[in-house]
Amino acid sequence: MIVQLTRATDDDQPSYEHVIARVDGVRVELPAGGQVRLEPGQSATIEPRTIHQFRGEPGTGWELDATPYTVSGEVSSACDDLPDIFVLTDYADRFPTVDEDEPREVYLCHEYP
Repeated sequence: MIVQLTRATDDDQPSYEHVIARVDGVRVELPAGGQVRLEPGQSATIEPRTIHQFRGEPGTGWELDATPYTVSGEVSSACDDLPDIFVLTDYADRFPTVDEDEPREVYLCHEYP
């Protein structure tokens, strides 16, 4: 998997500053827009206010019916949906609307009785 990293300025624009990340706990410094290549099982820790894009590397991944796939996951230390996540591409339906006054239908992982 390839992860491209760019710091964000205070007004949420791409910065030309170097980027700091950690790959399996090892500090990595990259130029703005630099890329980290992750092998299967590796993880990257990305500092807050870092624009990041993930993509599978051509010619890698698992094949299913002759189509290669890359599986990844992202965990945020704090995520408040829209205020926390900035999407560079306009995905109109990326986030559903939430009516906070509705009763709970399911528990979040830390809310189970």
